[in-house]
Amino acid sequence: MKPGCPKCFKVAEKNGNEYICPSCGDVVAQIPATLSIEEQNELLKKVNESYVRIINDLEEDCERYFDQRNRLIECLRFYERLARGREVNDGGRRARTLLAEIGVNVE
Repeated sequence: MKPGCPKCFKVAEKNGNEYICPSCGDVVAQIPATLSIEEQNELLKKVNESYVRIINDLEEDCERYFDQRNRLIECLRFYERLARGREVNDGGRRARTLLAEIGVNVE
């Protein structure tokens, strides 16, 4: 059984004594072999760099999702106020603007 990439969940391909993700190029696993200390250190650096990239990507995704969440909450609050008569009916313009800001196409 081949290992899978923890970042994109694709099946890794064997390249020498390593399994490398074909999508993101991260080292996913290694085949145990007798390695020198320098080779072990180099391999550990590669694995560490892969996890640092994964963590950075996840942090960016979290920031984007929280921003989108906040914009949707703002939209819902606007329409709650509209339903209670505290806002002027704009025909959905505010909702379309907020949704467009997070990349949602509304017709």
